[in-house]
Amino acid sequence: MSSPHLRPVFSSLLAACLLSAMPAAAATLEIELSGLNSTDGRVMAALYQQADQWMKKPLTGAIAQPLPDGRAVLRFENLPDGDYAFSVMHDVNGNGKLDANALGIPTEPFVFSNGAMGQFGPPKFEAARFSLKGDTVLRLSLR
Repeated sequence: MSSPHLRPVFSSLLAACLLSAMPAAAATLEIELSGLNSTDGRVMAALYQQADQWMKKPLTGAIAQPLPDGRAVLRFENLPDGDYAFSVMHDVNGNGKLDANALGIPTEPFVFSNGAMGQFGPPKFEAARFSLKGDTVLRLSLR
């Protein structure tokens, strides 16, 4: 025999269990890039979610072909809402890395989320960090 005082408790527990079993909402991040001066090579992006993995171990990556109109579109799907940062480069010569001159200054176009820049190397994760809440389109220009 159940107590009428416990019914709301069991109803709340049942609702909590059902809600926790539902999948988290998945968002799509689309990065629209402009400023590509060549259709050679490919555009590559790395997406990070944690500061201690920034520029070391990406959560995921994406590759796009440069379009004749000087644009490229990169797409990340099924991302949970949260904080992220990304780096993007146009690997013009297709060698799989960001080329630099003798001083370490990149010779291929690149950009970080928020347009963040570092002084001697990449920016800090916090400078590039942005919050993803639902489907999002970010527009940036390569440097």
